[in-house]
Amino acid sequence: MTRLLVNVPSAIVLAIRSGAPVVHLHDPELVVGIPFLRLLQRRVIFDAHEDVPEQVLDKPYIPHFLRRAASELSKLLVRLGGMADAVIAATPIVALRYPAHKTTVVCNFPILRAAELTLTPLTERPRRAVYIGVVSEERGSTVMQRATHTPAFPDDWHVALAGACYPAAHGDDLRGDGRLTIHGLLDPESARDLLLASRVGLVVLHPTRAYQQALATKMFEYLAAGLPIIASDFPVWRDILAGYDCAIFVDPEDPDAVAAAMAKYASNPALLETHGSTARRAAVERFNWAREEPQLLAVYQSLGLESRD
Repeated sequence: MTRLLVNVPSAIVLAIRSGAPVVHLHDPELVVGIPFLRLLQRRVIFDAHEDVPEQVLDKPYIPHFLRRAASELSKLLVRLGGMADAVIAATPIVALRYPAHKTTVVCNFPILRAAELTLTPLTERPRRAVYIGVVSEERGSTVMQRATHTPAFPDDWHVALAGACYPAAHGDDLRGDGRLTIHGLLDPESARDLLLASRVGLVVLHPTRAYQQALATKMFEYLAAGLPIIASDFPVWRDILAGYDCAIFVDPEDPDAVAAAMAKYASNPALLETHGSTARRAAVERFNWAREEPQLLAVYQSLGLESRD
């Protein structure tokens, strides 16, 4: 509530007082400021990361009887976002919510780092499967923890989770006998360094409306680190990785399936290395920020704004 009643008005006032000729908004609730900024002849870019009307239908903190109303209210926010001079959509599905003539898809793919130019062979890295991001049940934390206690889980492997637990007490539910480590919130560079010291990346988000349509940033950071991926079996994710044989798709709510996928990599070093090299090739050829940046700069240039180095 503080965010809505205090932070949002404060951010809009700061944008107005800044005198900036262009304001780039990233949070959905900030769209309420777009009409005021436009009246003041500011150019506005709205960065749409999620399909909010679909996303709120699965929010656990919204009572079930209010979710449909919240979704309808979110559609109003989408219409306000569409009043911006330009819209940046994080995925093609999100883009469908906004006027086509002013919407550009710019995927949030990672910048390839110098540290990833020479990768340690996967078979020489610690026997670890890794997850980075918010640690919560709907993002697969409980399933990953339970996977470590299934018969299929490789005896000499463990799982590492790096990210803030939500809710905070959730971490206490996950800690166990050493098969799973919770690193807590790491800075972005440290999180990506952890990937370089792991063999497999986990992205077993639950099949909510939002996640089934999202492009999980962590997936592309795994590719950059040359990690094979154990991923939720979502059609969108299969489509985006089509042509790159670098993943095992599983039922994200089945701990046995997750453990079996890890066991497959553990018992087959050739598959592990092949999927890893393909993952890195996918990052270099397609899923990196250098491929997306020109689209973003083109939006600024279309508004009469010159890009600066």
